[in-house]
Amino acid sequence: MSRRKKILLITLKLLITSGFLYWAYSGVDRSLWVTLRRASPYWITLGLLFGLLTQVLSAVRWYVILRAASVDVAMKDFIRAHLIGSYFMIVSIAGIGCDVARTMVLARAYPEKSMAIGASVLLDRLTGAAAIALTYFLFLFLQIAHIPDDAGIEYRELLRYGNIVFAGTLVFVIACFVFALPSMYPFMKNVKGRMKSLVIIPETINQCRKNGKLGLLALVVAILIVMAHFACFASAVESILPECSWGSIFAAMPVIDSLCAMPISISGLGVREKLFQIYFGAEIGQSEALLAASLGFFLSMIWSLVGGVLFLFGKAPLIKSDEQNTLPEQKKTGTLGA
Repeated sequence: MSRRKKILLITLKLLITSGFLYWAYSGVDRSLWVTLRRASPYWITLGLLFGLLTQVLSAVRWYVILRAASVDVAMKDFIRAHLIGSYFMIVSIAGIGCDVARTMVLARAYPEKSMAIGASVLLDRLTGAAAIALTYFLFLFLQIAHIPDDAGIEYRELLRYGNIVFAGTLVFVIACFVFALPSMYPFMKNVKGRMKSLVIIPETINQCRKNGKLGLLALVVAILIVMAHFACFASAVESILPECSWGSIFAAMPVIDSLCAMPISISGLGVREKLFQIYFGAEIGQSEALLAASLGFFLSMIWSLVGGVLFLFGKAPLIKSDEQNTLPEQKKTGTLGA
């Protein structure tokens, strides 16, 4: 992509995001800022800790998946890749930049494992999708959230959207694991050219399936991530309006997050605020719901800025291929290809 196109794309993203934020915040009265100044420091601090816990558990999940896929990397390189990826989660549309950044940073340090690293990032994403879908249906089964009597058509359509999307998510994740079974490999042998290297993706997924305990651990950690992330937003609401319904927040967040993940605005800014108003406006007030959405986003993403500092000012990791560790004499005598 040319430099001019990149500038145009970034400008378009900023304009769309600004439009959504204006749409969300237009009509907000000044008492909202008074409410923000009165927010409980205790709950804001707790929200920050939940945000930190989300980041730590996210790193643990990816590391467990790498171990399950038998991909060995140095811890310092892994942490660097994870932190930089977290930064790109908040500056890219739909969080796609996070996956690309993690893959590129870690693959630069281990070029011989680049396809396996990319496959682990894809599997990490699938595990997260499965966790949030399972959480959604668990909350639905337990009837943690109740539909308000005065719920409008928007609220009810969002519930229908959640049923369809998360059922489809589970079907897609199961299909990915089915196509990664060894019995499907004969079909992949017909793949030729550059696409042949993509066979490493189902092989990596199947390797994680073989290491069932680590795979199950990754799913459990993914569910804990979902809970910590939702608790971060619940803390934001609690800081503004004590004694809020955490059950309603936890039940609504899967739908809110899935819509914010769509490639509409940067990090779902503006979209999240309007969805909070639809879900919680009647319960906690329209302005308060708007403020809680922005505050929750801040509390959950502030730790990602550490990765931004590392990306802007850190040094690139050295390439650690097998060739680098080979003795110079071996290179001169040509024994590498023997």
